[in-house]
Amino acid sequence: MTFDWRDNELKMSRYITQKMADLAHATGATIVGPAWARKGPYDVRAYQTTHITGGTVMGADPATSVVSPHLQHWDAENLFVVGASWGLLNESKLTGRATYGHEIVAEPKRSAPRAGRL
Repeated sequence: MTFDWRDNELKMSRYITQKMADLAHATGATIVGPAWARKGPYDVRAYQTTHITGGTVMGADPATSVVSPHLQHWDAENLFVVGASWGLLNESKLTGRATYGHEIVAEPKRSAPRAGRL
């Protein structure tokens, strides 16, 4: 992947990071972490759970998803997609977007029983 932060993105990050810190202090927050703006060069290691790692949709229908609820690829019986690249087809009712992070913890429980039968 060829990607790096551009000057304007770094400026926006500095601006919004400072605004968030100011807002936290203004509202009386007593614990405020360091306000660190983005800096270049881009480093993929800091973004392991973002959409940059992919977008493999998990679902019950092969026509609308890439992997089954067991993380098994629909078109390759012995291929299980594990890691941060898959996401739920159903959106979270709270956020209105697909949920990822907490589901990764359940990954072995989803894939291991099915994989053990192959």
